[in-house]
Amino acid sequence: MRWTGSMVAVAALALVSCNPASEGDKTAAGESASGPGAPKKAEVEAGTVQLGGEAILVTGPMGTSLAYGSPREAVEAELTKVLGPSAEKGSNAECGAGPIDFTNFEPGLVVNFQEEKLVGWYLDGESTLRTDKGIGTGSPAADYVAAHAAEAIEDSTLGVEFYSERDGIGAFMTEDAKNPLVEALHAGTNCFFR
Repeated sequence: MRWTGSMVAVAALALVSCNPASEGDKTAAGESASGPGAPKKAEVEAGTVQLGGEAILVTGPMGTSLAYGSPREAVEAELTKVLGPSAEKGSNAECGAGPIDFTNFEPGLVVNFQEEKLVGWYLDGESTLRTDKGIGTGSPAADYVAAHAAEAIEDSTLGVEFYSERDGIGAFMTEDAKNPLVEALHAGTNCFFR
């Protein structure tokens, strides 16, 4: 007997309709998956961006670590999936570390590249992004210091500045002596004029 495409489809449909619903698959028997006693689906966390001293981490089902040296095209593609399209691209030829190209993402993230490779990042403003230790702009300065084992940079020409040798993440603080907050965070190569 020769099988045609339509006969194969009918046979497959018959097999599917003959299979009884399994114990865990109540929806196949017509019951609501959200009803009492229904198994709970594992919550899949949406992708988030975490800023590290040596990489930008993208969490979630297809998470990845964008280490320094990663190609610009790949970095921008991964960040666009989570943060949306970039707000601006540009370059600065006058940096002490050499020319830097950058891509700005909302909210407040600037990603730096040299020779089309990721070399650093900078975060400021009212951003929801956090470091891999949970510190963001607006966090208490003491929380940043404790989480990242950071120390003050004495005589900084850029304001109240701290840096973590251990984690490779720096911070600028507000000048409020009673309640200083993290104003900006950075890691890797940036274009600071000291």
